[in-house]
Amino acid sequence: MAAAAAAAEAGRKRPRDPDNDDDSEDDLPPLPSAHAPAPKDEPAWKTALATAGHFSIPVQAGIREEDDGQAPAEQRQRWEYPQTQEERQRYAVFRDLVSRGFRVTGGSKFGADYLIYPGDPTLYHAQFCVRLCDHDAPLLPALLASASRGSHQARKHLLLASLAPSGEVVYTTIGPVEGFG
Repeated sequence: MAAAAAAAEAGRKRPRDPDNDDDSEDDLPPLPSAHAPAPKDEPAWKTALATAGHFSIPVQAGIREEDDGQAPAEQRQRWEYPQTQEERQRYAVFRDLVSRGFRVTGGSKFGADYLIYPGDPTLYHAQFCVRLCDHDAPLLPALLASASRGSHQARKHLLLASLAPSGEVVYTTIGPVEGFG
């Protein structure tokens, strides 16, 4: 019994052939071990998977485990948003609408900058198409007509949003007099 356990620990054992007395355990290759080096033609991860072993992915030099896989702070690039006046306006309108309890999504399907929902977009229809306008720029009649037609055909109110020089977001709502009913 002890000899069988020792043979099992040492490696594989071929079933004994009663017709051939020349069976030797030395002619069998040893089983690959999880700690044995991988053959040159196979990657280490493949050998580890084949032998039910483990494979450690080396950590990139310069990144410490304490940093949760992030590069050191001096090597990170800071994302500066908003930088331009248009980005500041877009962010201010978004932040104001969210603070009022609306859900905001992209409005490109309706020719708008944003769509405004009273709750979860999967449960409610959008009520407003939001177009961002420069506060000091004149409102062109053709732009106003096309934007209002597009939003009204989709049964949504047009909400023109601009950022005043004081930083306040100013809204103008355009909708049909008799409503959508």
